[in-house]
Amino acid sequence: MIAPFFTTCWTAVVALGSKLLMLGSGLSVHATELPSAGHHIHRAGLTIAEYRGSPAAIGAAEGTLFAPRIRSLASLMRWQPGLLLRGRSTRFRATLNAISVDDRDRIVACADASGVDREVLLRGNAVVDAQCSALVASADGARPLMVARNMDFFPADVLGPATVVSVIRPDHGRTHVVIGWPGSASVISGMNDAGLVVSVLLQHHGERLPGAEPLGLRLRNVLEKSGSIDEAIAQLRAAPVASSHYVLLADATTTAVVWYDRDGLHRDDPQNGFLAASNGPRRAGQPNDRRGRCLVHRARHAPATIDDTWLRQALTASYMPGINAQAMLFIPATRTLQLAIGTAWHPAATGAWKALQLGPILDGAGLDTLIVNALPSLPKAHHYPANWPFPPH
Repeated sequence: MIAPFFTTCWTAVVALGSKLLMLGSGLSVHATELPSAGHHIHRAGLTIAEYRGSPAAIGAAEGTLFAPRIRSLASLMRWQPGLLLRGRSTRFRATLNAISVDDRDRIVACADASGVDREVLLRGNAVVDAQCSALVASADGARPLMVARNMDFFPADVLGPATVVSVIRPDHGRTHVVIGWPGSASVISGMNDAGLVVSVLLQHHGERLPGAEPLGLRLRNVLEKSGSIDEAIAQLRAAPVASSHYVLLADATTTAVVWYDRDGLHRDDPQNGFLAASNGPRRAGQPNDRRGRCLVHRARHAPATIDDTWLRQALTASYMPGINAQAMLFIPATRTLQLAIGTAWHPAATGAWKALQLGPILDGAGLDTLIVNALPSLPKAHHYPANWPFPPH
């Protein structure tokens, strides 16, 4: 009970602090108040930005475009528990030293352009602690594979409104889209031009491997270099990563959950057409915590015909109250993203969803051509605490 109590208290404290920080720094949830430098659009309540060039050029463009927002996020990040507990430890310093030259160039350029201390932004990019839950429905006949996931982390009052959908066009590598925040070169959720999807889900009892590359930065490289799950897994297997958090991978044909620990890379594949993931231990290829079992239960009792609406409704059963900052659904075959953003008091999964047709953008079309459609509201499913206990696997 300590962890939920701590999370609740932290959410309440940071919700108040974040309001003050936003007021003090000029941070606004409205893109129309962002600086004019750089390239971005504001559509249907979402901020979509585009960057191209070298890592340093991308970082400088992002830092210039979103300087007030980055400064506010960096100020709040100083109080992030992961940084407070280990931010200056020798082990964490070894992780910072493992950041690649390209990633370091991008983060430093972003820090300099936004007026943020380089060390603060480097440390923030080395902390990957998203809670999250996910459910993947495999392709079935005419129905494409679909990936639904909650991004649960605090402070949702900041992370939700600060969300930016970033289109990255590197000089060398694949164009990709990242659903994240200004100043973060790490990838928590994203998809590239091949339709490869990556998502991080915290493993509560995972290991830390000091001296290894931060997981979120490795996933950025995966999106730039890989066109399939097999290629992505080869990149993840090539060298240790700093944490053994779960990584959900998907492309148009298959999906898997992988994680890296001292024994190497582990992999779970779909069972009976579904793959569920959350933050607790996995047993026999399935998650064995409350939220994970909730999703497995829904998959076992799925109707004969399921669609994206059914999957989005599944997310309303498994989000974490108070920290559901983002909810999203990827369709790799069509390179479509469905996205909702939330706050501490208004969960993303139960909020207003938008569909972004990213295929043409990933193929080189300009942001002004992006099609964004509002999706119909949907009834909320029974939330996982109300359905507890689910039988263990």
